[in-house]
Amino acid sequence: MSTISSLEIPEIFNLVANHLERRQVVTCLQVCKAWHNLLLPIVWHSVVLGGYRKGPTPKGPPKAALNRHRQFISRLEMHCTHMDLNIATFPNLRTLVFTLCIWRSLSKEYPMELFTLNPSLVDVTISGEFLPVIEGEFWKAMSDLPQLRIFRVHSLPPGIDEIEAFWNVCSKVEEASFWETKFPKTPIQSLELSFPRMRKLEIEACDADDYKEQLEFVRCCPDLEELLWTADRAHTEVDKFSIEVKQGKWPRLGKYEIRGKSKFCGVQ
Repeated sequence: MSTISSLEIPEIFNLVANHLERRQVVTCLQVCKAWHNLLLPIVWHSVVLGGYRKGPTPKGPPKAALNRHRQFISRLEMHCTHMDLNIATFPNLRTLVFTLCIWRSLSKEYPMELFTLNPSLVDVTISGEFLPVIEGEFWKAMSDLPQLRIFRVHSLPPGIDEIEAFWNVCSKVEEASFWETKFPKTPIQSLELSFPRMRKLEIEACDADDYKEQLEFVRCCPDLEELLWTADRAHTEVDKFSIEVKQGKWPRLGKYEIRGKSKFCGVQ
């Protein structure tokens, strides 16, 4: 009677492989040809290009290898670098994380073309700490992503002419995160915008001088279910929020956390 190894069953094999570190998976791929096709999707699931201001710079995969395995890539990080747009189409790309300092050496259309080439994107994280202003066309291209559901922003003050386009992106998503981001002073209500799709919101390490604008944004999310709001010190706007929660302004809000010193704070 012939026997079969449990590792020959794809479901069991994937369960085991997903608990290995990436370098261990690469080693397995190199020593066992029989595992090659099973391990390739795991090795190429997430790719990092470029480096950060601190720490070692990841080399990233060679251009030819990136092109050959593009169908496996689900998560892509680009930091202060770029890739040839001829190979920038990834049919299964869901998550994109990138730093917009790439605009320093590239045309402003580059990130917009990246969105156009990858309509499957669901989750986009942007860091723009190297840029003073991002033009409205960029936000328009992002808002046109048909499957966009999660939007994260790090150190990204939108220019005065781009405020409405920026908020329009937020109106399309279910989850948003703002970290060290300057909130626009132009009232959201004056733009006649609301965020009925928003279910989860995080506002962390943002300027305490923007509490009024931050609260106005939260008020425009009527179906919010979860909120994390960093408040570094007691503030009247934070107190107003907690009072409004108790009054039932957000009927679907099941969990909220205010980190900092405030008269009302905690988890509902």
